[in-house]
Amino acid sequence: MKKRIIIWMLLPVLFFGCKTKQQVAERAVEKSPVGVLVDKLVAASPDFSTANVSKMSLAIKLNDYNFNVSATCRISRDSLIHVSILPVLGIEAFKVEMDPDTIRVYDKFNKKLYVVDFASLNSRFGVNVDFYSLQDLISNRFFKVGSRSLTAENCKLANSGDQVNVIDYVKAPMKQRITSNASNRIVKNEISSVSSDYTFVAAYNDFAAFDNINFPQKINILVTNGKRTFTCDFSVSKATFNQKLNFSTLNPERYERADINNLLKK
Repeated sequence: MKKRIIIWMLLPVLFFGCKTKQQVAERAVEKSPVGVLVDKLVAASPDFSTANVSKMSLAIKLNDYNFNVSATCRISRDSLIHVSILPVLGIEAFKVEMDPDTIRVYDKFNKKLYVVDFASLNSRFGVNVDFYSLQDLISNRFFKVGSRSLTAENCKLANSGDQVNVIDYVKAPMKQRITSNASNRIVKNEISSVSSDYTFVAAYNDFAAFDNINFPQKINILVTNGKRTFTCDFSVSKATFNQKLNFSTLNPERYERADINNLLKK
């Protein structure tokens, strides 16, 4: 009888003891506010395996030079990005082919080929933007520059002011500020170097449904080093997603290899 009384007396202790441990465990896995926001931004990002922007216009400005061209862009996620510049009558004048290692720019009018790997580009500008970051930047997806991680590590909520949500991500040599709206869509992404004046800004507007994917019709890119400024405004008119794409590559042997520094100085 005494044993039963002792067991019954211990049951509440055991029950609440287990309950307390469970609650502590649950609190341990609760995410911080910035972690919750990061998860929402990841979930709201356009999710696709392929993208084919078959009709868009580019308004490009480099210092005192301004011009408008038509263009197309094809993306095989985490693999390839092809951009074609079509300034006259739909004739391809420039083509950019990117893979995770290398950027190739073909000047078809002058039969020139400019080649640079991402590592060299990052070393030159001090901005650690790799293929995956660039891909997600033009795709309006959440990313942390120079990282494949989609967690809140090294992220913190910033003073938002009149904005809905702002996340600051800092990991030397880069810093990044991501601004999102009430629908958890990224509306601005600012990337800069902590050791130089190079800054890369992308702004996104006029979201619309393209082939069941909600995607910005307007993407405004600004790149500056404090002395020179380059802007490119994308206006997307037609896009399809998750369809099989054929990527035709140009034969580099048919082009004269040129110094990428000459292209960057133009």
